[in-house]
Amino acid sequence: MEFYKKLLDEINKVRKNPKAFAEKLLGYKPYFEGNFLVLPGSDAKVETQEGFKAYEEAANILKSTAPLPELTPSKGLGKIAADFFEKIKETDPDDIGDIDLNSLIAKYGSFSGVFENIIEFGNNSPELIVTSWIVCDGNPERENRNILLSKDLLKVGMAFGAHVTYGYCTTIISCTEFKNVDNSDDLDVVIATYGANAEDVYNSMKLKKKETKYPSDDIETASKAISELITKISRANVVIIRNIIIKNLIEDMPKHILNEYYLIYLQ
Repeated sequence: MEFYKKLLDEINKVRKNPKAFAEKLLGYKPYFEGNFLVLPGSDAKVETQEGFKAYEEAANILKSTAPLPELTPSKGLGKIAADFFEKIKETDPDDIGDIDLNSLIAKYGSFSGVFENIIEFGNNSPELIVTSWIVCDGNPERENRNILLSKDLLKVGMAFGAHVTYGYCTTIISCTEFKNVDNSDDLDVVIATYGANAEDVYNSMKLKKKETKYPSDDIETASKAISELITKISRANVVIIRNIIIKNLIEDMPKHILNEYYLIYLQ
């Protein structure tokens, strides 16, 4: 799970702060020798099709890209990604288009909005994988970059492992919303990705909801309780959980209190 957490963190770094990731791309310039990339600590020369100019172009795009919502883990999409990986781990990339993703989607649930899939061969570093998707070296349409920077994508599932030809393979499955076939939420996969600390915060939130009421005339008490809740989320680095349970935590809160004291923390 550590690999998936790092991969998701790297994806969300691009989406939350495109300008900072642009600077990271520009930092690759000293490692290029013509079209060959030689990373620090490695003697291997990685041949690219476009050289550093593709990194520079990607950086310019990121500099003009507004921050995007984080992708959050989806249990159903994770299962689709895992099944899809099993089908491609011994498959030539040219034959992947023959795999029926629709049957996998139907097996685990249903999606709404857009639905996308990205694959990477050869890399086993989350940073290099996401960099490859953003740069899209040799692909004039920059399809993977456009997918990763789509404002319509909110949910994601990931799979990674050995590939018979290229050593490693990573795939992500992403969409706007995904409804699990059993109508369950995605808390378990969030906990699996972010660890026991996430579960502690979640349980604390549930307890707070049971014990705390928000009287419509007591704005000060409501504000204090909300601030404490946000502090717990922030300290645990599991802001992703709020998307799953926030509607349950605030159902007893008057709307005027919610609007005045809560939404500012979600910006």
